[in-house]
Amino acid sequence: MKNIWLVFTIHKELGYANAPSLLKFLNEYQPEIIFLELPPYAFDGFYGLCNPRSNLESMAVGQYREKYPTVKLEPVDIAVAVDFESDKEELFERLAAESAELCQLLDE
Repeated sequence: MKNIWLVFTIHKELGYANAPSLLKFLNEYQPEIIFLELPPYAFDGFYGLCNPRSNLESMAVGQYREKYPTVKLEPVDIAVAVDFESDKEELFERLAAESAELCQLLDE
């Protein structure tokens, strides 16, 4: 039976949320496939031959990929609506109202 690990990141380095910590996790559990919160059209910008964009995840995954070149990377996000940023706060408020556990995890 395969294990599935769900890892939440905040897309920027802050405290223990950093590229070295994520890379340590990846090296410890050695996933064969990594699903990326990234729409397919943006994949090459982060993981292609010429990758001018980077974030916490792409730095860690890129280094992991150097050690394990057969790892499969799968972008699984959808294109974001233009007004997503303006609706983001409302979304987080609704999620927080529904889940005290999620609030606690986000605070930690």
